[in-house]
Amino acid sequence: MARKSRRFARLGAWVLAVATLSMGIFFTVSRTVSVASPAPGATESFEIHPVDVTGVGLALLVVGLVILAALLILEGYGRSDTER
Repeated sequence: MARKSRRFARLGAWVLAVATLSMGIFFTVSRTVSVASPAPGATESFEIHPVDVTGVGLALLVVGLVILAALLILEGYGRSDTER
């Protein structure tokens, strides 16, 4: 049972690393995201505001790289530990 939960933890960590990296790349490349908010006094019209997401993209990119580096170190350590 412990082996199965360890496998799910590894899979979850890899999914988190790849998702964080991909979102970081997406936000860094796109630079702005348009957000629609209801116009004051109108029921069916919206105002569109651009929001700068470059900082969020860079932060996610760095976090994804740190998670990926930690996973690669742990994978290498686990592989060399089982070969002994």
